[in-house]
Amino acid sequence: MKLLLTYGIALGGLLVVLLSLMKAMATNLSYPGAKLMLTNLLRTNPNKAEQVCKSLPGTFMEPLAACFTMMAQVQMRDPNVVQQTTRGTFDGVGKGVVQGFNGHMTKAKLGAGAVIAALVLSILMAVKADKKPDDPNYDPTADVEEVEEPGFFSGPGPLVIIFLLGVGGVVLIYTRKAELERSIVRARAELLPELEKSIIDGRYQFPPKKA
Repeated sequence: MKLLLTYGIALGGLLVVLLSLMKAMATNLSYPGAKLMLTNLLRTNPNKAEQVCKSLPGTFMEPLAACFTMMAQVQMRDPNVVQQTTRGTFDGVGKGVVQGFNGHMTKAKLGAGAVIAALVLSILMAVKADKKPDDPNYDPTADVEEVEEPGFFSGPGPLVIIFLLGVGGVVLIYTRKAELERSIVRARAELLPELEKSIIDGRYQFPPKKA
């Protein structure tokens, strides 16, 4: 019964880690290739670039899409207005995207903690089982009853594997988050100026104002 409880805790924790990992990797986007494609669109067809950015939330393109949306509401091409509006919007939305990954990381850490707790519990139970009870009638010369060798799942081996999988999931989420942060910083320096220029130069066509 205790063994089933231990594995239930471990597998539940691993499931939380894997679900968080799937959500974190669902919007995995390589910056170098996307940068070339988006730069070309911003210079030739900014309205198409806007559609592409809006189709990829949870990436560095989300704050760029928010900049297009904000400028479509402002509908001004003055350089000072454009830069003040887009940069403030980009920074705010960019922080929100990163915060989303912090949520994935928090859930993954909780799942990994459950796996660690199950592993520790399994080790403690194994140590307790090895201790001989204090029996005043114990006779060391008596025949020793042979006990069947415990199976693989009765020891901590599978829990160690589950633990490694859980920790690996947390590391992957952390790596993805760091990659996202770098891509947002690069997009602000390399793609946001192209977006601003497409608006200032008039290549980006504002949508008609709603009545």
